[in-house]
Amino acid sequence: MKNILFIILIISNIFASISLSGDARVRPRLDVKEYPDESTQKQSDLYYLYRARLNIKADIGDGYFFHAKLGTNEISGMSKMAFDGNNSSIPGNLNSSRAQVDFLELYYGYKGEKSGLWAGAFPLKHNPALDIHYYPDKIVDIPFALLNNSSITGFGGYCTMSKYKLDWFISVDKQQTNSKIDREGNKTELMDSYTLGFNSKINIGSMSIIPRLLFSIADSTEYSPLTFGTDINLMEITGFKPAVSYYMSQDSNRENDLSHIRLSVKKQFDLGQLKLFYDLASSKQKDSEKMDLTYLWASFSYMLHENEFGSIKLMPTVRIQNGSNSNPDFSRSKFELTTEIKFK
Repeated sequence: MKNILFIILIISNIFASISLSGDARVRPRLDVKEYPDESTQKQSDLYYLYRARLNIKADIGDGYFFHAKLGTNEISGMSKMAFDGNNSSIPGNLNSSRAQVDFLELYYGYKGEKSGLWAGAFPLKHNPALDIHYYPDKIVDIPFALLNNSSITGFGGYCTMSKYKLDWFISVDKQQTNSKIDREGNKTELMDSYTLGFNSKINIGSMSIIPRLLFSIADSTEYSPLTFGTDINLMEITGFKPAVSYYMSQDSNRENDLSHIRLSVKKQFDLGQLKLFYDLASSKQKDSEKMDLTYLWASFSYMLHENEFGSIKLMPTVRIQNGSNSNPDFSRSKFELTTEIKFK
């Protein structure tokens, strides 16, 4: 790894403007789950998570760029300490388990004043539309950010029309063999799966509205939802920044009908930032009853140190879920203390 970084630094002085940045976290978590209707009534677990990520950015001029993010391709890029995950390749005891390095992002393209285009594995800023579209079985919390590491593979870009900017992306969701002919001459044709997404931002005084539309194109046997709705950033009140979002998602193939409301607020204090959101969601799937879910997230980011080189934060967080897509009496509570260092 040291040799790779050394080579990158040498190349940056010769060929292009290359910058390195990154972050690392250590997170103790108490995870409490309750299953009232199952054999295990309650489960409590204290474990420790950690991660590190490295960003590599190259600017070759005239709007053309390259970006990569290195990390571990696990949930939220995190790894458990002393946990094998049924991995028989660990060389020693469980304490010898180590995180592997993957490309969480790997893309290049062009960003200009009026338009942009890029391709590869690139980031998408998290929002509830992505959650319920890609993860209809996990429609509260932030499943897209956790399970997709806030990125997709495909193509993205933007274009500016008049005073409005339209952002778009195409994600390649599943590759299939498109045509098969068996020995009897029977032909089977399958489509690859894609999702198209669009959003824009409309400013109205001190408020902003962000409408979003996502729809998937897939074979009739595959999940292909239509998701739409909007985020509304409301007027700031005595330093509090409230917002509300509402999204619906429907899929005719699986007869899914989902809805999601999020109420959120942020406030910056001298010591750090308070973040709070509350989800109200419902899920009606084929041949099943309608399930109602709620979710509460409350966190505070306390800045221990900050300068031009980076920052160190402490982030106590509470997450409480009531209900799931399969069990209305399920509940899960997570109590965390995250330490984070960022460098640039």
